Formats: sequence, C-alpha cells, structure tokens
Amino acid sequence: MSALLWFRRDLRLCDHPALASASDAAENQEVLACFVLDPRLEASSGRRRLQFLGDSLRQLRDDLGGRLLVTRGRPEDQIPNIAKEVSASSVHISEDFAPFGRRRDERVRAALGSVPPDTVPPGMAARSAVAPAATAAWAPTGASAPSGRGCNRTRASPR
Repeated sequence: MSALLWFRRDLRLCDHPALASASDAAENQEVLACFVLDPRLEASSGRRRLQFLGDSLRQLRDDLGGRLLVTRGRPEDQIPNIAKEVSASSVHISEDFAPFGRRRDERVRAALGSVPPDTVPPGMAARSAVAPAATAAWAPTGASAPSGRGCNRTRASPR
C-alpha cells in the first residue's frame, strides 16, 4: 500500500524520522510527499517568511526529483482528500508541539477516520537507517531516490 508523508516544519530529507516511518510502511510501494499551505498561516506570515518557505519548498521539490505535491487549503480538508485519492494506507507526520499544530493535527486525525496519522517525534534519525528505507520506497516508482543532498544546508538556496 502507498504511504503519504505530510511535510510541515521539517522540509528536509536527511535525518527525517517521519520519512523513515513512511518508507517502512509503504512496503516497497510509493511514498507521496506533500505540503499543505494553510491559508491561516499564510495570512499571518510576512513577505520574507513566505519567500523563505517558497525557497525551501522548491529545494525540497528538487531534492525529491520533482515529486512533491504542494496544495493550498485547510489541512483537515486536504490531507484526507489526498490520502483517499492515492489510496494511502498510512499518513506520516512529525509531531508538532505548538498549540496551533496540536489543534490542527487533532482536526486532521478526526477527518482521516480509519487512517490515523503515524505521528513521529522529531529528532535525529540515524542517516544510515533513513537512506536505505527511502531508497527502497522510491525504487518502484522509477524516480531517483532522495539523494540526501542538502543535508548539511542550514537554509534553502536562493533561486
């Protein structure tokens, strides 16, 4: 079955525990990576923050070989729709400790119903554990596996 990886704050591939979890759950099937631009956060963000977010998403898309779905809307609407559309058997996210994030995640969890998200605590995953799992999950798609490029970057490259 396919897995859905919902990127939020951790816009990277290296040392990403939710990516490792999604790769393991996909059992050599596709892992769809997505990002939902929430209009509530967009409205409260300044121009520079949105520029940084855009640069970071472009870098992540490039690191994924173009295989990043970016959509706009409320996550509690978008994530269940995407999961249903791709017949995802699991949804994987990094745990968010901020009050806004916790409330958002509860709304998404309720909307997903029978496919509750696998919430993975953020932190450093061993690169050796993430890379093979990610490579195995990407192989059946014919796309290049996440390369790990950008692991030493502290911010997105300007474009």
